[in-house]
Amino acid sequence: MVLAGAGAGRADLAARRVGFQHGPPADIEPHRRIFGAPLAFREVASGFDFRAALLDAPVRGADPSLAALLERHADELLARLPARDDLVQRVKTQVIRALPGELPSLEATAKALATSTRTLQRALQAEGTTFQALVDEVRRDLSLGYLREGRRTVSEIAFLLGFTEVATFTRAFRRWTGSAPSAWRQREGG
Repeated sequence: MVLAGAGAGRADLAARRVGFQHGPPADIEPHRRIFGAPLAFREVASGFDFRAALLDAPVRGADPSLAALLERHADELLARLPARDDLVQRVKTQVIRALPGELPSLEATAKALATSTRTLQRALQAEGTTFQALVDEVRRDLSLGYLREGRRTVSEIAFLLGFTEVATFTRAFRRWTGSAPSAWRQREGG
């Protein structure tokens, strides 16, 4: 993607990658045309990947007093973020990539992260979590998003999340939220 405004059209401002939490739309051509960068869907977080050198590039028309105010605000927001290692996000990203339709394994995830299964387990334990807890967290978050969208049936969502049966998905969803998927969707207006 080339940023609009100051410097528009400069190749050095192009995004290297654009990621979206949601799945791909039926037609991704408009996304390709608008962003002009490789696209990734079902990511842990939506965002742009730019070269780090862009952070040092001068901004035409910059307001130093506004910059100081925004920097203080950003520092306050960063201070509120949990201090979790990047490993947790990398594992979640691998889990999302393994879905839809296939339940990711610890072994495949460790291999994708270029580590051993045991090393990954120990590193996650040091972060206060387990591989299964992260899989559950990703499945829960995706299920809530799919239900909010309202475009998929409960059985489609179960398949996308790697559940072999709708009943198994329903039990897991009750454990996560305290209600059945259809009741949650109706209550949340999805």
